[in-house]
Amino acid sequence: MHAPRNMPEETRTTLDRAIRLHHAGQIAPAEALYRQVLAQHPTSFEAHTNLGHVLSLRGQSDAAQQHYRRAIAINPRYPIARNNLGGLLLGLGHPDQAIEQFNAALALDSGSVMALNNLGTALRQLGRIDQAIAHHQRALALSPDHVSALNNLALALVARGDLADGIRCYRKAIAAKADYAEAHYNLAGALSRQGEVDEALSCFRTALGLLPRSALFHTGMLLCMHYTDAFTPEEVLSAHQSFDRLLAAPLGPAAGVPVAGGDASFLGRRLRVGYVSADLRRHSVSYFIEPILREHQRHAFEVVCYASVSRPDEVTARLSGLCDAWRDVHKMSDEALAELVRSDRIDILVDLCGHTSDNRLLAFARRPAPIQVTYLGYPGTTGMSAMDYRFTDGWADPEGSTEHLHTETLYRLPHGFLCYQPPADADAPPVGPLPLRAAGRVTFASFNNAPKMTPRVVGVWAAILRAVPESRLLLKTGAYGDAQSQKRVEERFAAHGIPKERLTLLGQVASPREHLAHYHQADIALDTFPYNGTTTTCEALWMGVPVISLEGATHVGRVGVSLLSRVGLEHLIMRTEQDYIEQAVRLSADRDGLSFLRAGLRQRLRDSSLLDPTALVPAIEDAYHHMWQIYSTGQAR
Repeated sequence: MHAPRNMPEETRTTLDRAIRLHHAGQIAPAEALYRQVLAQHPTSFEAHTNLGHVLSLRGQSDAAQQHYRRAIAINPRYPIARNNLGGLLLGLGHPDQAIEQFNAALALDSGSVMALNNLGTALRQLGRIDQAIAHHQRALALSPDHVSALNNLALALVARGDLADGIRCYRKAIAAKADYAEAHYNLAGALSRQGEVDEALSCFRTALGLLPRSALFHTGMLLCMHYTDAFTPEEVLSAHQSFDRLLAAPLGPAAGVPVAGGDASFLGRRLRVGYVSADLRRHSVSYFIEPILREHQRHAFEVVCYASVSRPDEVTARLSGLCDAWRDVHKMSDEALAELVRSDRIDILVDLCGHTSDNRLLAFARRPAPIQVTYLGYPGTTGMSAMDYRFTDGWADPEGSTEHLHTETLYRLPHGFLCYQPPADADAPPVGPLPLRAAGRVTFASFNNAPKMTPRVVGVWAAILRAVPESRLLLKTGAYGDAQSQKRVEERFAAHGIPKERLTLLGQVASPREHLAHYHQADIALDTFPYNGTTTTCEALWMGVPVISLEGATHVGRVGVSLLSRVGLEHLIMRTEQDYIEQAVRLSADRDGLSFLRAGLRQRLRDSSLLDPTALVPAIEDAYHHMWQIYSTGQAR
């Protein structure tokens, strides 16, 4: 940042002083001086660029963009303005437009590390991962310790499935800048994905120590806490309540301020229900929300979906046709989303994410609807005082057992809290024959995510393999496409006397049909604990593979109880680890029983409430009416 040579000496001195203040982080006095410079010298493209940067830091995106574009108009060959404008557009969710500016900046200065790094980030957001990696590597060739480029290269590597290389890049960024909070957070996410939960939690704590008010960092740690037995249920609740006290509750309306929403009278009018999610796409949540959207009674409910989806797909398109109104909100701030909900006069707003990626809980914190419910996407409390209810059932949260672990009122749906929509015929192969008969040995399987495979789980599964000679274990998840992640799993089982030859580790595959076809290799599925599977359990059952589950004490470890109870497989719900081992051994020895069960499982699901939205949706709608009656009559929930 340098003053133009044709600028008067006094104005040049003012600009130099503004730049020094800017670099020192004294934003307000720097802004005042930049404006003073522009009043004296309106064609200073440097002052326009620097003022644009100040305004972007203040969140004044429109004004910042105007100053960047003014700088470019004055001097089209000024790369810094183009790079800064690209960064602003990228932050606003316009990666295509950002790429144009970054390429223009690089045409003017091919050695701009910042432009190369930013271009890589934009390409990653568009899913062009290999190109993103190449640009970050070019930036690092010019500046090997550029911490942002290291962090962004790691993000791209992890997105490609190269977990070990991504983790090494994060560690290198942290070595170069120990207080780089974002790198600690991203490292935590990569370690969690690899199954290194304890180290991931340590990294989350470090990140939060550096940025204690980051909602993103909090939500990452809260989800990770569910993967381990290291915390009591009360400690998990307390951590969620801390999120509320620090970040959510302060955003709520002041005491006595009425909550926006529809007319409080009931009188049989249509209720306006809003569903908020980042997962209205090809994602596990879509398998469970689609039947609800499809079966809602439109004469009684007006349904609005608030889709915070950054990369829509064919599932997004299909879901958008199942509601009365579809709002694309992924570029909106939480405050803007809350205002939109208020303007739509939503009566009941339903969160489908909880503390998972790209959630909009801080919009809920602003209390945009009179009744707010959390459902489906998260296995526990949000901890938020602004969330009124949580949908569950009597199997996952037995009456009188877990109420004290929730800030929400539990609303138990009588026929189960989930309705699974199996994949279309084009995406699901038919159930295959029992592989045990052809192979002469049993194959156990789990397609759950790596962080769910805790040391306890490894110990129990290893005991099963030791007790069933020649048996194999098939593990499939995205993390196992990475050679280093595979090696870590093999080492864990080797510590229990299980050689790697008895393991088959598979990574991500190209299509849903190919994914499900791998169940043709499995005789018996093993559920994880303390964090049970949900979609994986439903998929295994749909493919004819029975699932053994260990009953836990709280919702996260009782989803298997709910799912198996609803399809009449209570005998596969075990109360102790020893029972779990013994049932796996017993079932593996019963070839005829396994064949009979396999052949009939898909029809068993079709005949159960698990696949019956005509049982679930009326129960949800009754719940909404009940919640509204409580609200409109002023009763305590």
